[in-house]
Amino acid sequence: MKPVYLQMIGAGVAAMSMIAAPQVHAEGDWEGTVGLGAVWGPEYLGSSKNEAGAFPVLDLTWRDRLFIGDSGIGGYIFNTEDFTLSASIGYDGGREEDDSDFLRGLGDIKGGAVYNIGFEYDIGPVTPYLDVTKYSKGSEGLSATVGVETMVPLRVLTGRASISSLEHAESPLDFGPLLTAGISADWGNDDYNSAYYGVTAAQSASSGLSQYTATSGFHAVNLELGIQVPVTERFSVGGAVVYSQLTGDAKDSPIARETSGTSVGLFGMYSF
Repeated sequence: MKPVYLQMIGAGVAAMSMIAAPQVHAEGDWEGTVGLGAVWGPEYLGSSKNEAGAFPVLDLTWRDRLFIGDSGIGGYIFNTEDFTLSASIGYDGGREEDDSDFLRGLGDIKGGAVYNIGFEYDIGPVTPYLDVTKYSKGSEGLSATVGVETMVPLRVLTGRASISSLEHAESPLDFGPLLTAGISADWGNDDYNSAYYGVTAAQSASSGLSQYTATSGFHAVNLELGIQVPVTERFSVGGAVVYSQLTGDAKDSPIARETSGTSVGLFGMYSF
């Protein structure tokens, strides 16, 4: 599954793209969003301990053809007003047993290059999507996230404006606060799920955990709520809450000290 902070900034960047009027973007081939955020949540999904951390926000696009973002460096195979198909190569940090006391004795899952395919289709304010990732190291497995996200100006929800009245907005400030929401499910094949949720005989001996087999299937469901507030035409701040519930074999894994977790994040972003 995507790290929680990537889910948060993905929604935030999408929101900023929606409210950014054309004249806000700088003239030239490049446009995008940069920023910084902080997140507080479980050490890993399944841990009963929480930790805090910081993360960068980076989403750059060159002529609507190439991009640099949370999935790495890539390009658009198709990029229309409603549908996008993209491919990218990035890096996944894997998992280290030092990340949590609960992982001691399980060994490290090596980090390495990942290869991503992404699909998005806009249906009004709703966007279904599918992200597929192949791992070159570590689990050497395959994972996928399928979900749907939406964003609506708070002014529309409170009846102070209609979507049609905002179609010709000249500034992000005209939109006001923007609410985001999403639901997604994470899937992994045998290699991926066994690496992250299984316990081999050797790992059982060194960690004291019971031997456990995790097979392919959905391993988590995620719910997200967030808000994005434009401060100026280029700068915005926001926050998000992500609740994740382990499912399938992952839920019953001895690695899972808790079957659910909640993460909270705050961030600031500058668009150009």
